[in-house]
Amino acid sequence: MQLHNRDVRTDVRELGALVGDVLAAQASTEAYETVEELRNAAIDYRRGDAASRDRLHETVDDLSEVREGIVARAFTTYFELINLAEERERVRAIRNADDEGALHDSFEATITEFAEQGVEADELEDLLADVLIEPTFTAHPTEARRSTVKSKLRSIANHLGELDERNLTERERNAIWRDVTAEVTSLWGTRQVRQRPPEPEDEARNVQWYLENTLFDVVGDAYEEFEETISKEYGDVDCPKLFEFRSWAGSDRDGNPFVTPEVTDETLERQREVAVEKYRDRCKRLSAVLSQDGERYAVDDALTASLAADADRFPTVVGEARER
Repeated sequence: MQLHNRDVRTDVRELGALVGDVLAAQASTEAYETVEELRNAAIDYRRGDAASRDRLHETVDDLSEVREGIVARAFTTYFELINLAEERERVRAIRNADDEGALHDSFEATITEFAEQGVEADELEDLLADVLIEPTFTAHPTEARRSTVKSKLRSIANHLGELDERNLTERERNAIWRDVTAEVTSLWGTRQVRQRPPEPEDEARNVQWYLENTLFDVVGDAYEEFEETISKEYGDVDCPKLFEFRSWAGSDRDGNPFVTPEVTDETLERQREVAVEKYRDRCKRLSAVLSQDGERYAVDDALTASLAADADRFPTVVGEARER
């Protein structure tokens, strides 16, 4: 079964060509030619076709300050997109191995091996109870990119995934590639880094970005996969809590005088708001799925009592529900 429509060479070639097109359109043909000259000189040296980097140095030394900025932006954009191509190739490798049953270091392979070795259900429960994966988001400003840039790169990565994994008509492919072109063009004109040193609030917002755009969805998917995998071999074993996440951002007292109790309080409040908003969004989606007519189904006393208690606590929600 063919899972993918593209390969890493195609992604690199087309994304590289797109950067060139955007560079020529947004800067100038001369700027594009300068970047190409530098790129080819670097390739020649790497391949051994040039004895030294003198050609590179001479070209860079002759650049004006404005042209230096354009060249730096061009290579920054290029490598950001090539990183996306490499990440996409990693996804291909994992999906192909999973489809072929060759993902030997997977959770599924581990559970299967436990079952084959005669590990009992109670033993597995004890093992899982001892597992707690606790990644920590540090407060050090190692992430200089703005959230706007990360969001654009995420959008481009999603479009590459569509092109790679979906069966598309030519019209659909062209439409998606137009979206990629628009995002890359917008990325070109977007400021890459902040104009000021990061403050504790910036570090906290950086962590918040990953909470909103990655962790909330990925962790749920991981638990769903774990529970499904366990149930194949151990029907009566529930998946316990395996993950917790910590962050220094907004609370790091290690020599940072700008992290005050007020900053920590604001950080926690912001993170609570993000989590609540995410759960509220999921509840709205769930309410559209659970659309059964209450008059056609029996409701037990426990649920009735729970609904009555919730109605007292959230009268506004009750009003909205009745209006719907």
